[in-house]
Formats: sequence, C-alpha cells, structure tokens
Amino acid sequence: MINLANPGILGAFGYGTAALAYGARLAFGFPSGTNEAENKSIEKAMAAIGFMFGGVAQLLTGIFLFAGHSGSPIIMDIATTNCIFGMLWGAIWLIEYFNINTKACVYLDIAILVYTLFAGYWAYALGEPLVAYLLWSITVLNIFLIPVHVKGIGKVIAGIVALENCLIAYYVCYHVMMGTIH
Repeated sequence: MINLANPGILGAFGYGTAALAYGARLAFGFPSGTNEAENKSIEKAMAAIGFMFGGVAQLLTGIFLFAGHSGSPIIMDIATTNCIFGMLWGAIWLIEYFNINTKACVYLDIAILVYTLFAGYWAYALGEPLVAYLLWSITVLNIFLIPVHVKGIGKVIAGIVALENCLIAYYVCYHVMMGTIH
C-alpha cells in the first residue's frame, strides 16, 4: 500500500531537491546567466530553493514526526535528524542567499559531519540501513564541502556527491511511500 501522508516523504524529497539544486550548481554551474547581475539573481533563487526544501521542509518534517511519534526509536532518530538538518541547511542557505562569507559554514559542515556519523550508526543499529547509507553519504558530502566553503575549491566533486545524495534521498522517499521504511 502506498502511503503519501507520511511526513518522512516531505523530508526526503525536500533534502533530495535541495541536493539536486546545489549539486547541479556546484558540478556543472547550472543554471547560469549571461551576465553578472543575472548570475547573482540565479544564486539568490538557488539559495531560496535550498532554504525552503533543505531547511524548512526538513524542519517541518521533524516537527510533524515528533508530534505524531509512536515512541519508536527510529522515528525519534529521523525526527531529530530532520530538525537538526532543517536548522543547519537553513543557515547554510541563508548565508548563501545574503552572500555572507561562507568560511563560517565550515563549523556547520563539521557539525553535520559529526552528527551524520553517529546518526547513521544509530539508524543502522535500529535496522534501517538505507537511512544509515543516506546519512553516511551526507557525511562524505560535508567532507567535500569544507574546502568549498573555506577556499572555494573542489566544487565539482562536492556537486557530484550532492547529486548522489539527491538520488539516495529520492530512493529513500520511494521506500517511505511504499512503507518499507517506517
């Protein structure tokens, strides 16, 4: 039975869409404008997409999961993860939107890196290897984002890893809809 009313779908789809936008921009420079003003406008639009899908959607998912939780440890883990990611990714995208120096994002990258290592282990221990794989894939992404945020280097490889995150997130979304992930 397909379940479209699960808030986990919102979180997985939101993250996947933000990763798609960010990955395509980093890896391929897509979309790009014909002049500097158009490029700045596109960067603001991409940041707004990331803020809504990567930040707000995940934060709402976490809140909805907490509000309707059944006491299941994996649901609580996913709710916590979505709330944390909603705030962290929201902050990163706001920094991008307002064109603030991204060197401060390295602290958020490190926070996400550490959290996803432990949360992935916890998800795996609770019997959700696909969720663990997504979390560990985000760990790898943040390893590659540190040099992007500090020195502006390594954008292509970080973009490719973000696109891989997108595919995994959409795959998780599918499994949440099908009920194979709770």
